[in-house]
Amino acid sequence: MKPFGFAVGPFVSYARPCVASECEVFVKTIHCYGFLSLCLFVCLAAVEVAHTKTYPHLRDGFFAGVGLGFGNAGADISLVENLDRESDGIGNFVFGWAVAQQLGLALEINAWQSQFRGDVFRDVTWTFSLSTITATYFPSDIGFFLRGGFGVGTSSVELTQGVVPVSETKAGPGFLAGAGYEWRVTEKMAIGPQVEFAYLNIEGEITEEVDFFAVTAHATWYW
Repeated sequence: MKPFGFAVGPFVSYARPCVASECEVFVKTIHCYGFLSLCLFVCLAAVEVAHTKTYPHLRDGFFAGVGLGFGNAGADISLVENLDRESDGIGNFVFGWAVAQQLGLALEINAWQSQFRGDVFRDVTWTFSLSTITATYFPSDIGFFLRGGFGVGTSSVELTQGVVPVSETKAGPGFLAGAGYEWRVTEKMAIGPQVEFAYLNIEGEITEEVDFFAVTAHATWYW
């Protein structure tokens, strides 16, 4: 067992042994708050820049963006009963074309991975990705947007049952829906937060379906 505890000031401290699952939850909680703090920092920085100088939201031509954040996923895995939802880091990439001032079409790719220990299985590695053709709609000339799309995703599960490794990688259709806001910090660059929900229909022997909810800090370039 690993020690787990906390300290308050220079004198008062507390420590106790903890099992691996408790430590994993603690570490993931720290990661979660770290990513959320990053999103908040990006938003505050963007607002400060926007107040200093205002850039118009011009959308004409190609655009590309990257995002990092935290995602919470759930799955129907036949070999793991009562599987809790898992949280871990997520990244995405988008590349597209602004067909109008208020509408953009793009390819968006999301990827997420988590490692944990189950009650029966020693180690579980769960990875999924989703590639979608999305439409992003800006209702007005401000930075608020709505996004949705359909595509194909893959789910990979690797686990150890006793000493026997078991794995499965399957693909299936999926969809994505989200919303966000972006502030222009230069004439060509915008940053801000976004939230997304996605669903995959895998229908594999181990994994049948996957869904996830993600909060990311995003940077987008227009040219």
